Amino acid sequence: MDYRTTEQLKTFLESHTFNFGPNAFWSDGSAETALTTICRITNDDDQIYHDGVYEIQKYVKGAKGKMVSHNGTKQDIIVDDGVISPLFTYAVKTIGIDNITKFTEERLNRHQKQKQEEKVKDLREVQKQRSKSMEDLFTAKLQVFDIEEVKNSKNKKLRGKIRKSKNIYELNAYTTMLLMEENEIK
Repeated sequence: MDYRTTEQLKTFLESHTFNFGPNAFWSDGSAETALTTICRITNDDDQIYHDGVYEIQKYVKGAKGKMVSHNGTKQDIIVDDGVISPLFTYAVKTIGIDNITKFTEERLNRHQKQKQEEKVKDLREVQKQRSKSMEDLFTAKLQVFDIEEVKNSKNKKLRGKIRKSKNIYELNAYTTMLLMEENEIK
C-alpha cells in the first residue's frame, strides 16, 4: 500500500513510467476498492523502482508512517484521508475497468473450478482407498478359505460370518473363533 499524500502520489506518477500487466483484478473480488496487477515501475533514468505484483488501494488512507524507497531511503509521510488515489485512477484508466472486471470474473471462476477439482480429486482418493480396502478384505477372505481347517469346517454359521465380514478385524475374529473350535482350543 502506498503511504503517500495525494501530492506525493501525483509527483510520483509524473516522474515514473508504469507498465501494467494484462491480468489486473479487483483484490476484493468486485467492490472495486483495491486493484492487484503485475507492474513494472521505472523512473526517468529507466531504473527499476518496482517489478512484480502491486496492489493499489482506491482510497488514500489516513495514517502516519515511513515510506522506504527501492534504494533504502526513508521518508516520514502523512497521507490524506478518504481521497481517491491518483495512482488508482491512473491504473484503472490505463488498464480499463472492463478488462479488470473481466479478468476478476475469470480469476474467480478459475479459482472456483480449481476448488471443485480438488474436491473431486479428494473424493476420488477416498473412493480409491475404500476400493483398495475392500480388495484387500476380499483377498484376505480368499486366503482364509485356503486354510484347511476353515475349508473343511462343518460350522456353517462361522463360515458364513467369515464370508460376510465387513472389515479385516471381523474376519480375523471369526477366523480365530473357527480355528479354535476346529482345533478344540478353549
